Parts: sequence; structure tokens; C-alpha cells
Amino acid sequence: MIAMLLTGRLVYKKNWKQKKVLGNVGSTIHYDIGGCSYVEKCLFQPVRNCYGCMYFHPFIDANHTKVLEDIQNEINDLIKLSDGIGVSRNPLIRVHESTKFEIESVIARCAIHKGNIYES
Repeated sequence: MIAMLLTGRLVYKKNWKQKKVLGNVGSTIHYDIGGCSYVEKCLFQPVRNCYGCMYFHPFIDANHTKVLEDIQNEINDLIKLSDGIGVSRNPLIRVHESTKFEIESVIARCAIHKGNIYES
């Protein structure tokens, strides 16, 4: 339930008329995943930080699963790197896992919406 407070309302791409989120995770550029209603220039990293932002309006018809896959790949790489240098408690892993949770929450919300169970 708390995860639903992390972002703005779900919208369809065709209905969004404001600025859209564009950014990369790893070597993949992600676009058409959602809109941003923040008026000023955002100081956070696009895509990666959007999923936990109340100004981010996820697109119901976007491929959020691809973003999740790319974040999971980064987590796997961080774990390998951390294990390789003997730092099993790398704080970056927790940050990435929080981002993963936020993306999973958006995916779940979109699935609920697609199933005709609308947010109130």
C-alpha cells in the first residue's frame, strides 16, 4: 500500500502532454516509461530515481519490465564486484535493491490497472 504513494498517478502514453522521462540504466536508454510533472529542472538521475518520485507518472502501457531487468543486472554486477574485493556489505547494493522494489511496485500497479481494478 505504501508503495502506491511513491509515484504519481498511472497514465497512458497517449494521454500525457507534459515532459517525458528519458535516461539510461547501464548501456540501455529507456524512454516512454512515464511522464514528469516537476516544474523545475530535476537534480536526480532520470529513470533510476523516477520510480520513487511523486512527480513521476508511470505509463500503464510502458515496458517497465525491461527497466527492472537492467536494474537487476546492475545488482548482480555489484554483488560480483563486492564479493570479488571482499566487501559483502556494499551500501550501493541496498540502494539498487530499493530502486528494484520501486520498479516492481509500479509493475504491480500497472497490472492491477490493466485488470480493470482502478486506483481510487
